[in-house]
Amino acid sequence: MRILRATASSELSKVLPWSVLMVFLAGTALAHQGIAYAWIFDGNNALVSPTYSLNPSGQTVTASLQSTGVYLVTFSGSGIGVGWDVQTTAYGADSHYCKTDSWGGDVVAVRCFDTAGNAVNSRFTVLAISNANDKQISFAWASQPTTASYSPDPSYAFNSSGGAITISRTSAGNYEVAFAGLNGVGGTVQVTSYGLGNSSCFSNGWGGSSNFDAFVVCEDTAGNPIDGFFVIAIIPHGVAPPTVAFTWANNSSSPSYTPDPLYTYNPGGPVTVIRNSPGDYSVTFTGVNSTQLPGGDVRAVTYAATVRCKVVSWGSGGNTDMVANVVCFDLTGTPTDALYQVLVIPPPGFEFFTVTPCRVIDTRNPPGPLGGPALAAHSDRSFIVAGNCGIPPSAQAVAFNFTVTQPTAAGDLRIVPGGSALPLVSTINWSAGQTRANNGIGALGPSGDISVHVDQASGTVQFIADVTGYFQ
Repeated sequence: MRILRATASSELSKVLPWSVLMVFLAGTALAHQGIAYAWIFDGNNALVSPTYSLNPSGQTVTASLQSTGVYLVTFSGSGIGVGWDVQTTAYGADSHYCKTDSWGGDVVAVRCFDTAGNAVNSRFTVLAISNANDKQISFAWASQPTTASYSPDPSYAFNSSGGAITISRTSAGNYEVAFAGLNGVGGTVQVTSYGLGNSSCFSNGWGGSSNFDAFVVCEDTAGNPIDGFFVIAIIPHGVAPPTVAFTWANNSSSPSYTPDPLYTYNPGGPVTVIRNSPGDYSVTFTGVNSTQLPGGDVRAVTYAATVRCKVVSWGSGGNTDMVANVVCFDLTGTPTDALYQVLVIPPPGFEFFTVTPCRVIDTRNPPGPLGGPALAAHSDRSFIVAGNCGIPPSAQAVAFNFTVTQPTAAGDLRIVPGGSALPLVSTINWSAGQTRANNGIGALGPSGDISVHVDQASGTVQFIADVTGYFQ
């Protein structure tokens, strides 16, 4: 990994509004190994957020809507297939739920349903975990729902201790998954229903000091136990995996509390839970996001109750905390207090890739998306940088050199990732008639864009942007 070092003047950090990205100049970049994820933020059009997706191959994650509520999410070049586990959960303020249908050949199939079990278009997140992951995550695919006891298919099972995995059916829809050699007095469990039907599955507790014994319940849409396929992923107690955090929110009615430390892990600091209203919670993981960048993957799953919990949003940019906003519903879709688990994978640091120096924006050129006209006083204009000059759609930040020329009056520019609020500090300042330049690293918005605001009393200014590399 090659980290960009400071090449700009000592004044750069005083004027760049992307100070959040100066971690690249002074900090140690993070990475995720054996992990892939994606947030499908528009279920009707199967749109994937590049900021909130990660593909080990570096290629863009794409999605397609096959029919109502049925999706294919493609992680080209990732290797997702044998040796992987895929967890899926719905996202947003509605009461939809989603499940993993299947995976293989770099593609994950997902199905989403409304509370009645009807197929419905929905937003969701996908987390894929390989047996080479760096987070001490073990997993299994439970593929024999009516078998009394069996060892799961080793092609889709992994125990970080090297021990056996055994799945037992204790009664209809009730299962025990034992990971030998792992400590279950603490840790966390993620469970997702698997296959074609509209069943749902959840964690019903875990324990054991020599075996991690996880209990799973699968139900139909009315809450009746039903034999079902599922996938499970666990992190045992007593390990200290990098760049991950989790908690069990074990008090559904308390206005504010610190969760049980045995079932909480956050290398950044304490975890706090606030109950905003029935079934509506905010969970803060202090200091977990050392990059201070937007992105990452956050998921909430139900614990030991016939309810469905999910993440409605999370905040992960601008400081080192990550806040997961969680909602829980009963089977009629009514918000209800519940216990749940939250897993956080913070945004990774990014590898820097050089490109041949290229002029991506020049308003002196004929009118166009990256050309003229000149920027007008008191105006805002967006430029989509990704997809141009060798900057891929998956780029999260770009190394820029900005130039202004031919200003008709004194002024300044404030430049931010597309869709972001304007900062109080400027990126570059000038007097009438001056040509000035400044360089630095700027984050891109969800569309791979930057937004440029002109602070100038009147007239126009020409704007030029050159790129030399990108982070992804």
